[in-house]
Amino acid sequence: MSTDRVTLARTLDNYCKRERISVILADAIAAAGLLNELQPLLETPSYAPEPATRLAQIHDKWLFYEKLKEHIPMPRTALFHELSDLNEATVAWVGRPFVLKPLNGEAGHGIQRFEACSDALTYQRTPGKYRALPLLIQQYISGADFGYSVIADHGSVIIDDVQYRDENDVRTFIDNQNITMLCRAIIGRLNYSGPAFIDLRQDKDSGQFYALECNCRFWTTMTANAWTGINYADIAACMGLGTGLNLGRPRLATYHLPGTIASYLKQPSNFFKVSRQNWLGFFQALTDPLPHVLNTFYHDGR
Repeated sequence: MSTDRVTLARTLDNYCKRERISVILADAIAAAGLLNELQPLLETPSYAPEPATRLAQIHDKWLFYEKLKEHIPMPRTALFHELSDLNEATVAWVGRPFVLKPLNGEAGHGIQRFEACSDALTYQRTPGKYRALPLLIQQYISGADFGYSVIADHGSVIIDDVQYRDENDVRTFIDNQNITMLCRAIIGRLNYSGPAFIDLRQDKDSGQFYALECNCRFWTTMTANAWTGINYADIAACMGLGTGLNLGRPRLATYHLPGTIASYLKQPSNFFKVSRQNWLGFFQALTDPLPHVLNTFYHDGR
């Protein structure tokens, strides 16, 4: 272990002692990988069960597809590694419309939809963000978006829930056993430990659910989970401390994110849709805005 890692671990321990912090959690994937590396040097308990190499492999959308494509329903996907890879034969196999997307993007950044191979080539050759190769060429699934939240331990689910992404980014927590079984199978095949959020889409014609990607980290909307029943950060903290788990129970409820509520100023009648718990979450975000600002800055500034 290098001297700078030892120094960093000591600095973290001293900070935690000074601020009376009892456990360290990691937000982003890079931070989780670093925390996992530092764990043997830290006196402060922490929760970061996967090494950086494993996190990078799971988060890489191509490697994720390659590992699971024979077992899990996924959109047809090809690797766009050099210009000759994007051709009419590949597009015909993937299907139209199709998307180009980064291998390691988040929050939908860099995803572009096309009908024609020539238009996609023109886009990729034009200077701009998220256009450097390699990219993915992926079948576009028209339908509704869902998300699966989980904390797992060696492929076994500790706690999970499912949310439907409604209009205006409203999150509705639902009981959908098809999604739950599909995602638990993914977690099991990955033998994954830690927090994760799996993005899915349901085909509007067939009703089939397709797994799109697995973000092996805490997610930006986890306050929605907390205010509707499951505090994933608290559960992770308990796991880091080795104490009893405060496992909440997911409620079938709707949560309007803070930005969504702010947009209701244009149509105040929407305020009546917001529950008391939801309002508490909104005012919590107003009184402690820094985590939300940092998340927005991080994801929008990539």
